[in-house]
Amino acid sequence: MKNNFNKIVWLVVLIIFFYACKDFDGTREKEFGCKVNGQKWNPFSDDFKFNPVEAHSYIYSGRRIFYIDGYNSPSNIKIVGFFISDLTTAKDYPLTLSPSNNVGSIKIGDNEYKTDNVNIGTVSIYKLDTVHQKISGVFSFKAKMVDGNITANVTEGYFDVKYKPY
Repeated sequence: MKNNFNKIVWLVVLIIFFYACKDFDGTREKEFGCKVNGQKWNPFSDDFKFNPVEAHSYIYSGRRIFYIDGYNSPSNIKIVGFFISDLTTAKDYPLTLSPSNNVGSIKIGDNEYKTDNVNIGTVSIYKLDTVHQKISGVFSFKAKMVDGNITANVTEGYFDVKYKPY
């Protein structure tokens, strides 16, 4: 009887383990992702202690500053993210320097690309929950290499993350 009980306990543990892990494939596709120059890109870390998606919000001079970025160390495309200088509600935010001062950025190899007044984009916030610190939406932008004239296109970007308020 005790032997059957142990088998049942192990079976329950295995079912719970497989059920809990069934949607995780290492890419965290439900949190953050996009296409960079037409290629699918997702954050990834091979260090289980490090979350490759960071989202932060803080109040500065009465404005809510928000930024999010994804990191993928093994990829040539290291970082994709954006910065919103005055997050107020769920709406569209232009990624352009003037007048908004919002920036989309990407790091490919050792080169950094950023939006400016010519190479622009949009972040559409669909849900902003300041009580539970959750935010979701979509983004796309074209960014120019900081030290050159090459551009990178970020399309089909999405995020559904919990952010850290400061």
